[in-house]
Amino acid sequence: MVNQKYLDQAVRIRKDFLSTDGELLFLQKKLKKVNENIENTLSKLKEIRNKSSEYHSDEEFHSDVMKYLKEFEEQGEQIAKAYEPLNDKMESLKKEEQELYKVLVQNYPKIDEESLIQEIQDYVRSKS
Repeated sequence: MVNQKYLDQAVRIRKDFLSTDGELLFLQKKLKKVNENIENTLSKLKEIRNKSSEYHSDEEFHSDVMKYLKEFEEQGEQIAKAYEPLNDKMESLKKEEQELYKVLVQNYPKIDEESLIQEIQDYVRSKS
């Protein structure tokens, strides 16, 4: 009943979603490592704080603190840089899905919503 171009668009959206979701899962594994690095950096900062009286100058103390704070900041930026394009892709796919849904409802007003969704889902599953 539903035009093939809409069915194909639904399949493409689903494939892109699954691909992006897979990338997010891979990124999650990488983020665990980054999280460990951040925890190590925090531990080093606590050590510096606890040994602050052993520093010979404020500049030396400040230099050590800044080194680890910079490391902390770089790791945060690394996370954001890796996550941002994937998040943007997921948002884009969500918009495409919503637009496709609107088009389907407009073009097939005689088909009830549940039947329309079921037809699309069945087709997408058959192509997965």
